Amino acid sequence: EGKSEEIINALINPNERLAREAKDDSNQSDSDSSRLTNEEIETLQNMELEGNVASIPQSIKDKAVRYAQEREEKGLMSE
Repeated sequence: EGKSEEIINALINPNERLAREAKDDSNQSDSDSSRLTNEEIETLQNMELEGNVASIPQSIKDKAVRYAQEREEKGLMSE
């Protein structure tokens, strides 16, 4: 399951992938501190992310870090 999901994620549009992950995570995350707001999800969907990471709002970057830390603590990070 993990490998096929990884391949699918690599194939879909980065904006769509981030929006899907944010939507999925908002249903699964234990902590509100790592959930993206609807506005943040919309921002990501409407951005050209490729080569433009610097323009991602800091609040979204901070939540991504918190979410990664939560997953790492649960042993859910893939190598």
